[in-house]
This record gives sequence, structure tokens and C-alpha cells, in this order.
Amino acid sequence: MIISRVSWGSTMLRAARVLGAAMLAVAPLLFTVQPGGAQPVTFACQPPSTNTNPPGDFLTGGGFILLPGANGNSVHANFGVGGGCKQGGDGHGLWGHLEYIDHGSILTGGAMLNAHWTMITAYAVDIFGDSRARFICGTATTNSPTPLIPSTVNFAVRAADDSGSGTSDKFDIQLTNPTSIPIANAVVYTTFGTGSPPPFHPLVGGNIILHKPNPSTMGSINNESCPAFPAVLNTGTN
Repeated sequence: MIISRVSWGSTMLRAARVLGAAMLAVAPLLFTVQPGGAQPVTFACQPPSTNTNPPGDFLTGGGFILLPGANGNSVHANFGVGGGCKQGGDGHGLWGHLEYIDHGSILTGGAMLNAHWTMITAYAVDIFGDSRARFICGTATTNSPTPLIPSTVNFAVRAADDSGSGTSDKFDIQLTNPTSIPIANAVVYTTFGTGSPPPFHPLVGGNIILHKPNPSTMGSINNESCPAFPAVLNTGTN
């Protein structure tokens, strides 16, 4: 039997999409919300203990990482992210933003995923010991590319400014379902690997910048939350 390249490629793509959907179906069992190696740490956004609470840093960045594609190739995942310890205004919680596009990796079965922030709920130092990394958490809307990824999600981003040029910077993201179906905050999408600590995705293009403390970022935010990655705030209620 002679199978054309087009037919073979279509068959493999369909198989990859089925495999990707199957992986997402068991994601709550395969991926934990707290990868190994996480340690309790002090919040970046500490409530002021005195009237002279020192200002905090803030982070901005953009670029892309590479994820495995549904047909064995590599797929771009683009992002723009920011966060810091100051009020965001307009009901947006903390200051910050997130835009994320997975251009059809195996994590979505080959479908494109777009996540757009609606509120920033936490900004914290790294739980894996990198002094140049920060976690930014919040809520987002998505295009719901698969039945398992809802149109509203909680997100947690880990971004690391590990070089001035961006060549060693890293970015990872995790999305959870805010409802209790099948379980509360089940992981529906994650680029975090397994391990202690897990491997992090280096930027292939772009740059992440951890800015110096700024007087406008006073670190006086209370009631932070990070449902998509509870270990980020596991030292108590801020």
C-alpha cells in the first residue's frame, strides 16, 4: 500500500491531537500544583510593619519559548508579562499584565491557546531559590481551545531575569480551572516539568527585566492569592 505524505501527515496530526487531549484529561493526576523543590519563602509584597516600609522591585518582560509540537516539531509560545507590588487601579488588583499565546503545542493537542489577564492577584519572590526570579499570579480569559481549558482560568507565571541580554532568562506558566469540576483548581495547562526543582524554559527570543525598587512600588499590598500555584504563598496570608 502506498501512503501519500499528505495522508500520513494528516493521520499523525490527528493522532497527536488525540494524544494531547488525553494528556490534558489526566493533567490533574500527572502534574502537581507544587513541583518538587519548592520551599517556603518571604513574600515580595509584605504588609508595611512601619511607616517607612521600603519600596519593592517590579518585573517586565516579553519574548517566546519553544514547546514540543503536535507533529514532532517545535512551536513558539509568545508572552508579555509584568508585575509589582502596587495597586493596579480600575479594579485590576495589583499592577501587572499577561498575554500568552501557545501556537499549537502538544499541550493543547495542536490547537492555539490565547490567555489574556483580567486581574493580578499576587507578586512574590521565587520559591525555588533564584533571587532574580518572581512569581506573578492572577486570573485570565482564554479562547478555550479544548474542552478541558475553560474560558476563565487562574494563572501563575514564573519569570527569571538571569542575564542582562535575555539569553539565560526563563519563563513558565500554569493554568488551573477555578471551578470545582473535576476538582478545585485542577491543572489544565502547564509548561512546568517534573523534578526538584523542575526544569525551566529558557527564552529563545526576548528579554525579562527585574527592575530596581521604585518609590511607587511600596510593597504594602494585603490579601494576595495564587490559586494556580498555592506554594507561592504558603507562608501564610499576606
